[in-house]
Amino acid sequence: MDNQQFSAALKRNKLQVVNYLNNQASGMVIRQTLRFIDSNFRSQSWQGTYRKPWRKNLRGGTTLVKTGRLRRSFQYTGAGAGAVRFYSDTPYGQVHNRGFKGVISIKSHTRSYFSKSNQDIAGKFTKTGKQSTRSVYTKSGESTVKAHTRKVNIIQRQFAPYEGNESETMNKSIRKELEAEINKILTK
Repeated sequence: MDNQQFSAALKRNKLQVVNYLNNQASGMVIRQTLRFIDSNFRSQSWQGTYRKPWRKNLRGGTTLVKTGRLRRSFQYTGAGAGAVRFYSDTPYGQVHNRGFKGVISIKSHTRSYFSKSNQDIAGKFTKTGKQSTRSVYTKSGESTVKAHTRKVNIIQRQFAPYEGNESETMNKSIRKELEAEINKILTK
């Protein structure tokens, strides 16, 4: 290969690398990041430089996943050339991801009380021959709660990276895939 052929091949490779970085790399970063966030929910931990398990919740079951809204709420938007911004549209996502310690104000509101009673189901019987019943909740009263403040301490259960607290595990994974794709272009 002479100098002109080498120069032409170098320019061609440069254009392919620039094309990959401008058009395809951001899609790979999006897929890797969304997969990383979902894997944190699956493993119930934050994978920064090492695995940091989340503290269990009081209700039992999967931590931070009751309905699944937070887990599937992640979206992204372009934030400039080669930049992507990830966000959750849930009002409590940032609180759980970063934690919160402070005082909150509770507005005045009405609290309803319900009583439970069993009601026979017409024409339905159990295996032993007893009448089947179902629980029925009826409103039995209400009271007014005055406006007040409350001290809150919500521990951090990080699941998504944010500025100043990125994940070295995710960055290594993205860097490794970028290098592999660029090497594939250069070795053609």
